[in-house]
Amino acid sequence: MNAKAMACVFLGILIGGACYGTLTVHKKLAAMKEEESKAKSAYEDAESARKNAESKLANMRRDTQGKRDYLKEWLPYLQETKSAGDGERLMVARVRESGLTALSESYRSMGGNKNNAISNILQGKLVFVADYAKTMDWLGKIETSLPASRVASFKVSKGSSGNDIRTELVIDVPMYAANADAAKK
Repeated sequence: MNAKAMACVFLGILIGGACYGTLTVHKKLAAMKEEESKAKSAYEDAESARKNAESKLANMRRDTQGKRDYLKEWLPYLQETKSAGDGERLMVARVRESGLTALSESYRSMGGNKNNAISNILQGKLVFVADYAKTMDWLGKIETSLPASRVASFKVSKGSSGNDIRTELVIDVPMYAANADAAKK
């Protein structure tokens, strides 16, 4: 083989290598363009889903604004009793302040839904004897000092003398879950 033939073979190998390299790069470029179009499509889908979710959230906020404002007003009253001990202390203090003669007092914590802000309820069972007017005044004061409480049962019977009445009262005081504050944040 002479030098011209060797140069032609070398040049042919070089051109063949360049063609092979060009085809390989072209295939990679086509694959990258396909990935780009898939990524662009996924981005557009995610962006559309985000906009829909934001729209739903805005509608939900608008529709529930009144309820949220109402609950915001009640939050300080609900936060008064975060544990059974807090609720029991509040109820015992209210009975002592009134001067009612308590025959018996018992308190128990009742479980509720752990996912709600009100996870437990303190149920107080009170039996006392007092003047009718004094008892009704005390109930009114309970309503103003513990507005979140609820009277579950109220039985009145004649007392031992005069204007006295025997009252059996079951009152539920909601206990605000501390983890509800953390869940909001």
